[in-house]
Amino acid sequence: MGIFDGCPHSFHILVPRDEHAGISARAIAATAENHLIKAGISVAESLEELRQVPGFPILVDHINISWESENLVVIASNLALWQLVVLDRKPDMRTLAKTWLAPTEVASASRPQANDVLLDRMQSQLDLFIASSRHANGSPHDE
Repeated sequence: MGIFDGCPHSFHILVPRDEHAGISARAIAATAENHLIKAGISVAESLEELRQVPGFPILVDHINISWESENLVVIASNLALWQLVVLDRKPDMRTLAKTWLAPTEVASASRPQANDVLLDRMQSQLDLFIASSRHANGSPHDE
């Protein structure tokens, strides 16, 4: 059984709630959601809505930001899919587990370019996720 077997085409995206180094969490979430929706993948608007989706799939973009100098920012972005894993032999044993992980994207940027650089890296990781999901499940447009 593959990591995407039975994985629905609906996800929730978790991002940091604040802004750091000019990088807006709201912009990150909106860009990710729009990218998935354009690919035909629905996005749950809340965790409550997501609880109704089998597997409770959550995309998490873990972002590390490091100031190398006053104007130089190093950004590491790592997108992962977390799902609720339930043991067949003991259904009451369940946990959230990372079931897919994109290679870490690392880039440097000047402070004014940090947001654009991060969004570009995140989109490339989302493209990998979309391709992996389609390979495992087919296109959501095929359903």
